[in-house]
Amino acid sequence: MPRSGGLYYAAQTGHRDSMPVLLLIHGAGGSTASWPYQLRRLPGWRVIAPDLPGHGSSSLASMETLAAYADCLWQWLADLGIEQAVLAGHSMGAAIALLMAQRAARRTQGLVLLGGAARFSVNPHLMETLLHPGRGNEGVRNIVQWSFARQSHAALRSAYTRQLLANRAGQLYADFVACSHFDFGEAAPGLRVPALLLSGAEDQMVAPHLSQALAQRLPLARYQAVPGAGHMLMLERPVEVAACVEDALRNWESR
Repeated sequence: MPRSGGLYYAAQTGHRDSMPVLLLIHGAGGSTASWPYQLRRLPGWRVIAPDLPGHGSSSLASMETLAAYADCLWQWLADLGIEQAVLAGHSMGAAIALLMAQRAARRTQGLVLLGGAARFSVNPHLMETLLHPGRGNEGVRNIVQWSFARQSHAALRSAYTRQLLANRAGQLYADFVACSHFDFGEAAPGLRVPALLLSGAEDQMVAPHLSQALAQRLPLARYQAVPGAGHMLMLERPVEVAACVEDALRNWESR
């Protein structure tokens, strides 16, 4: 993966600078590995998926607030010579995308929010287990259990478990603390950016009705549930999710 400004990122090869940009922002404890190739290889798009500061292979230090991540990513895109982009985020990444759009709506060509909500209600017991990870990694086990639909393949759960356990000490806890302070409810009606909100129909981490409620508050948003998927819908149903995203991107380009 290339590196710029302390961030490692995956980028679609063979892109042209004239192509529109799709930025993929992973969620809590995630990395570029959170995104399946179906989304990282969308035809006609320059797709860029960074490891957030403090995550994956990025050397830049972690940040305390989601707003700080939003500011960092806009500056990072500017350093890459990218003025505008469609912002796609999963869970915590969806919240970061919303904050980025709020800060620079004219630079935001669209929003794709997977498992997003106007605010996150973080389970206190989960926070306790993440704060004390020596308790048999109970927190990670709970996250994995709540992140997938019942019928999802065991290999996906195993890979996600490894990804979460690979985080630096305290990073998962810090991510969930940052999420607990996020509240976009009042700002949503004023954000006039085209948006697609997707949630897994069996999401136990961010209930689908919360994503739908956010879509109803965003003036230019559309909501769709993905059957047979949980919170990690892009990994559980990559073909279906990529098709939904491609359809939205085509519609926005034709406007």
